[in-house]
Amino acid sequence: MGTDYSSSTAIIVDLDGVLKLINGKNKKYVLEVVQSFVDKTMTDEYTSNETKKWLKKLDNIPSSIKLSDLRDKLSKFHEIKGEAGKYEGNCQFANGMWGDDLMCLWEDIISVCDITLPDLDSIRIFDSYRQQMDCPLEVVSFCFNVEDCYEKKLNKAGKNLSKITDSMWETTWTDVSY
Repeated sequence: MGTDYSSSTAIIVDLDGVLKLINGKNKKYVLEVVQSFVDKTMTDEYTSNETKKWLKKLDNIPSSIKLSDLRDKLSKFHEIKGEAGKYEGNCQFANGMWGDDLMCLWEDIISVCDITLPDLDSIRIFDSYRQQMDCPLEVVSFCFNVEDCYEKKLNKAGKNLSKITDSMWETTWTDVSY
């Protein structure tokens, strides 16, 4: 048995940056996407009771909700528990979901925001001081495909992504499995 290493590269945007996609023009459509996500996930037989409790916080959000309150609800839904460690941490979403689960939500939100963005490769929480040194630790990280952002300089999708955040950077990390 050996040790496997894999290296990855992405443009990382934090949750606050991605929440800026939601505005007055698309709020109605975002609410529809959120409700559809809640409905599908609540009826999935594999959804835990703990996750269902978290989903209830997003269920039937009134259309009259303030934009800041909607962003706040989505931010709280992505709460993290655990902490980073030297080689491996124990960070995870408090709602019991995985990044792949949240990709279903965010790909649909991005699709109704009427803006061209690069492909969203993953949503994850980096939690290793040693293996992910240049990555933001203990925060929700939206990892976008680097090749979709650059053509020797930022293309339209990359420029749009840079408009929604103050903290966009390209980074590389290594995953190790034993």
